[in-house]
Amino acid sequence: GIADIRVRTTTGGDGKSPGSDSGTGEGATDGGAAGGADANGDVAPPAPWELSGTFRINSLLLEDLCEEIEDQDELKALLQQLHAKVKELQKTVIEQFADAAGVETVNTGTLDQHVSREAFIAHAARVDPLIDEETADDIFSQLCGYPFEKVQKPMDLHIYAHAWVRLANLYSMFAAADGNADFVDIVAQLQLLADKLNGEES
Repeated sequence: GIADIRVRTTTGGDGKSPGSDSGTGEGATDGGAAGGADANGDVAPPAPWELSGTFRINSLLLEDLCEEIEDQDELKALLQQLHAKVKELQKTVIEQFADAAGVETVNTGTLDQHVSREAFIAHAARVDPLIDEETADDIFSQLCGYPFEKVQKPMDLHIYAHAWVRLANLYSMFAAADGNADFVDIVAQLQLLADKLNGEES
């Protein structure tokens, strides 16, 4: 089965939280993934802040952000760049998903945790107060379906990563409009938001 990689949103202390169901991380190893016993003999989960290997950027979920790119090779290159950037920033993305879902531990392998529409709207306002309820609701609908549709997808971690790309796009546009940042391409927008969330803005 898919490894259940437990992710903690808090650091410090010995890295263990009260009530954690496994102090050893047994069963979380995944086919040659990095990790191993520490000095105490505990087996650490491999790459605890890592999106699973099944994560892909779905162009259909970002269609309106990519609609000006007509050349398929250019689009493919952009999607690859976005994928690489999200993977580079995956610790921040997973921390933000945990904030949105209201959980301390993210199961990056099982994708069994979800963000509700209401929780996402509240989360988007925390990411950037300029993102109003209507805009956040629209982002959720574009990714998971509109309220009037019979079938709506739950927002799991992988879909949230696409929502995060959209939040970064909005944050960047608002910052550029206010004269607080130069307008940058969609890949650089991810770094701009990550820097803001991690307190590294210049």
